Amino acid sequence: MTGEAEAIWTRTAERIKQEVPPGTFNLWFAHVRAAQVDERSLELTAPSEYVRDRLTRNHLDLITKLVGQVSGRELEVRLEADDPTRSRSDGRRRAGG
Repeated sequence: MTGEAEAIWTRTAERIKQEVPPGTFNLWFAHVRAAQVDERSLELTAPSEYVRDRLTRNHLDLITKLVGQVSGRELEVRLEADDPTRSRSDGRRRAGG
């Protein structure tokens, strides 16, 4: 399922580039990676808790909306931090709803 997750995220990221300034994309979105997708959710990995928290607070609605449009289905978007030294709490929203 990682290939499908990557395809959804690649298409979503292309759409995000059209919605936000280049500096915003490069700072907050460029290093986000798709981890996995299943029938209910898409998990994305941010490079740090700080980036994950910033994306959750300021851009999760946009990400969720575009994931729903790109995938054609309602998916919960989960943002995890790729930071093994800290806790792995996450941000969540449901796409397409």
